[in-house]
Amino acid sequence: MAKKKTKVKKETASFGWAFQPKNAPSANITGEYMQKLRKQKGEITPQILVKSSKNKKAVLHNCFEWNDTIAAEQHRIDQARYILRMIVITVEPEEPSESYQIRAYIPPKEIGQPSNTSYIYIGEVLKTHDYSAAYAKQLLNRLKETTQIIKNFNNAKLSKTFAKVLKAIDNVKI
Repeated sequence: MAKKKTKVKKETASFGWAFQPKNAPSANITGEYMQKLRKQKGEITPQILVKSSKNKKAVLHNCFEWNDTIAAEQHRIDQARYILRMIVITVEPEEPSESYQIRAYIPPKEIGQPSNTSYIYIGEVLKTHDYSAAYAKQLLNRLKETTQIIKNFNNAKLSKTFAKVLKAIDNVKI
């Protein structure tokens, strides 16, 4: 006797860009392409995306720099951005309390500056009202994004912990 197949609702998703990459097609076209790759390969990795995009007709081909000289320079610039993001300073408060670490350099777009300008030293950000206000707004936006991710993450084992985190976040006032 043959097994009766159960109809399963087709997996559907509406994709969007958090930040749209240069020369990228629509988020739905990209997301569907990535889902197709994931199903074909059994996984999705950066290496799979690059390899599948080498053909000039590939959906994501124009998102990549294929000139190796230019790509190498861009890679080094990305490495430099990483270094700038990862360097921290240790702050020793005047009043007795625990020291803490904070990023030493802030990307210009996080303080409302054009992205092609200099990273700003945190001391300068804290001293300049416009920078400080823009950075506080950026951090609050990140906190709101994180809150939404937590709310969307439905895991019964972690729900009590997340409920406490969400309550603490709701109490944040800037």
